[in-house]
Amino acid sequence: MTRLFRCVALAAALTLAGSARAPAVEPQSEVDAVVSVDGVRAEGCTIEATLRNRGPRELRDVRLLIECIYHWPDEHHPGDESPGRSWTHVVPGPIAPGASETVRSTPPGGRPTAPGAFEPRVRVLGFREPGA
Repeated sequence: MTRLFRCVALAAALTLAGSARAPAVEPQSEVDAVVSVDGVRAEGCTIEATLRNRGPRELRDVRLLIECIYHWPDEHHPGDESPGRSWTHVVPGPIAPGASETVRSTPPGGRPTAPGAFEPRVRVLGFREPGA
């Protein structure tokens, strides 16, 4: 039987709490013990990161939260609306135990231009372990 996605987003946890057939919500530390994210960087409009499967089973459908966090040139006087972006990205896999995979994703609508700086972040939200 296929293990359901391990969800770590608070909103998902609250939604699933009311469902009779809700999958278990795993703590972020347990997700991080199975999948590590390294080498996050921005290359033009593309965010790149390396995922490593540190678990004993193959991973599929690794769901990522990718953020382009915007830092205002003057944090004491920010503008009205941040041009930062966040989106989800699914890596279909498979990623074998001990293997790494480089992931590239572009924000919907492209990366905005602004006078401040953008900081890329990538976090694993969940994954499937077939046969678990």
